[in-house]
Amino acid sequence: MKNVLISVPVKGEGGFLEETAVGRLEQLLSESGDINFLGNINLKDCTLRNGEIFKKGELIKKPDLIFWYGKGMLKYWNLLKALSLESRVIKNPDSSKIVSSKFLAHSLLKKHGLPVADFALVDYLDFDSMKKILKEWGAVLIKPQDGSFGRGIIKVEDFEIFRDIAGMLKLENKQQKILVEKFYPNKAKDWISTTVIGGEVVYGYRKNEEKFENWKVFDPIAKGGNAHYVDPAPVRKLAEKAAGCLGAEIVGFDFIKTEKGYILVDENNFPGLYDEAFSAVNKSPEKLMCKMIKQEAIPDR
Repeated sequence: MKNVLISVPVKGEGGFLEETAVGRLEQLLSESGDINFLGNINLKDCTLRNGEIFKKGELIKKPDLIFWYGKGMLKYWNLLKALSLESRVIKNPDSSKIVSSKFLAHSLLKKHGLPVADFALVDYLDFDSMKKILKEWGAVLIKPQDGSFGRGIIKVEDFEIFRDIAGMLKLENKQQKILVEKFYPNKAKDWISTTVIGGEVVYGYRKNEEKFENWKVFDPIAKGGNAHYVDPAPVRKLAEKAAGCLGAEIVGFDFIKTEKGYILVDENNFPGLYDEAFSAVNKSPEKLMCKMIKQEAIPDR
């Protein structure tokens, strides 16, 4: 019987699930007859000593699989990576690190033939490339490589502004290379975001109108929410292929509709988990996560 350990904080304590949902996940795992559930721990309380996990000084039985899902937990990437040398870790630390860098994620998906928005990584002093990109694309979006909620995305159509923003990023954030993406005219009513769990699109969703400011979603305090269900059919295959290419067990993607069809413009390590959308497809996050954990722990069952 496989030993399973999870690290899933509740909402308000760095998590995305309500306390009741986390409790149901723990109960589902505890009542499963084909795994041995070791409990739900907080990574900040753990010490890894010679490959063994200790919680506040007490040794934890060696897990075969560890599932983590929480905001800010990538700061423990070294710990997660070390744990993956001894146990199966999901979300996969390497995949999660790639998804956290929009340039790396875009690069990998482009290599596999996904319709990703045109993008470039430009040196802050490479003015010739800036001019050429603006001439070819007309307008660009300067994006934070690990951004979210639309924060820090700047639309630029003028070379001097492009140059000066690049210089500011170099001075303030020590960025040598600037991620830019081609801006495509699109309509907010056609956006489709997807949540993928266990390799399958669970649902599509779209932020409500009040979350949009002109051409982008804008949430300056990273509050989240304010989304509704939409049919993911137009992008389902693209999202599932992208998740497979990234090796991501839980991931989200944002798609916009252009004159050439849907293209992928963003990857999210922690996609939206919305009650209304789960209700629309008659599913729940804790059941889907439990199913995924058991399938990963016992792949041939």
